[in-house]
Amino acid sequence: MPRSMQENSVFFEKVVTRARKAVKTVREHLADLICNFDDEFVQCVSRLAKTEGNILFTGVGKSACVAKKLSVTFASLGMPSFFLHPADMGHGDLGNITSRDILVAVSYSGETPELLSLMRCFKVSSGCFIALVGNRNSTIAQFADYCLSTGAVKEACHLGLAPTTSTTVSLVLGDALAICAAEARGFSKNDFAKSHPSGRLGQLLTLRVADVMTAKKDCAIVAADDNVLSSILAMAECRQSVSLVEKEGEIIGVQPVFLSSQAKMLHSDLSMVSNSQYVLPLDLRLDASLILQDALSLLQTASARYQVVFDGDEFVGLFDAVQWGT
Repeated sequence: MPRSMQENSVFFEKVVTRARKAVKTVREHLADLICNFDDEFVQCVSRLAKTEGNILFTGVGKSACVAKKLSVTFASLGMPSFFLHPADMGHGDLGNITSRDILVAVSYSGETPELLSLMRCFKVSSGCFIALVGNRNSTIAQFADYCLSTGAVKEACHLGLAPTTSTTVSLVLGDALAICAAEARGFSKNDFAKSHPSGRLGQLLTLRVADVMTAKKDCAIVAADDNVLSSILAMAECRQSVSLVEKEGEIIGVQPVFLSSQAKMLHSDLSMVSNSQYVLPLDLRLDASLILQDALSLLQTASARYQVVFDGDEFVGLFDAVQWGT
């Protein structure tokens, strides 16, 4: 905490009190939301889970921000979705909506003029029209096929005006809808990985050990009966922090840099110390074709950071477990 804040205790207490009150307000309304999951919510989940079209979102102002976030959440969970702005729909973008699609209109008041002017078009163009509103008795709610209501909420801002509580509760309601629909569709971790190939989970479920290992040609390989000095030189040449110790054509273990450093501390002449004296035996033999997640599960019982990779009986590379958080 800045010194000036500590010194101005009145201001400090006022800010902290306001922040706590804001969080408490939102928390209370989220608790109320738990009671709002009724038969209509279940019907919406069922309809969303069965749709073969897109799930489209629309809204204006802060509700548009909520709608955009919910759209990317649905897409992330395997349900094709995108956001359409009401102003653009009135000038041609209604052509993006088909009878196979579901349109979700987000409006806390349920009386947003830009949406009201297009409601009849929504009903004609889309296969299903869902209203996500605060007021269940609003015009948009009454016009929709299904209505999901957050109920009236008290905004957390000091004026009670800025969309704060209402946007948060709407987001949580929409997220719950997305989560339930994805589960009903049987959306799995593997499905998630396919749409998130650049994320860690996507990489763990789609990449194989062979895709991330250090290939044999780039490894520092030294003979067991050669000296530790040769191992240090080999690591430097390959820009590696570990060497592979070989005996009679077989990899028998690894010599991480900390072992060669240990040897340097204990022996004045490394040319007189063999690599076989400073080697960690193999914990296991990783298969190059293993999916990363399966490989990491195996490594939970292994103690060494570096694991040798094989393709059948052939040594093909080295896997660094630390790079993947084990």
